[in-house]
Amino acid sequence: VEGDSGQAAVAWRALGGFGEEAFAKRKVETFATRFVIPPAGIPNMYSFEGETVAGVVQDRAFELQQRMPTAQLLSWDPKAPDVLTYRTGTGPTELAVVQRSIELPSEKGFGSNEFVRITTTSSSL
Repeated sequence: VEGDSGQAAVAWRALGGFGEEAFAKRKVETFATRFVIPPAGIPNMYSFEGETVAGVVQDRAFELQQRMPTAQLLSWDPKAPDVLTYRTGTGPTELAVVQRSIELPSEKGFGSNEFVRITTTSSSL
């Protein structure tokens, strides 16, 4: 999360972080996540070391429940996995991935970076 500390705190809470103390003291956050096979018709094949392999989709609903168990999931669909809407406090919050870069698997591992747009009317952030 980049920006000033106030913006970073709001983004961290919107993504499921909680507790100002944990954020301010730079504590490590841990949570479970999982990946699912995308629904039929969603392209997910890629080449790795000369072999064709199937990619997966990050289960954002599961991750939200792990990070923010009191949130009410309003919508998430593996067919459109980049948008998730949930409710906490006084209003809904939508997380939408607007840009992503991917590091394909290699002997060093794999990874990704995402820019997420946060839209909310909730005063709890």
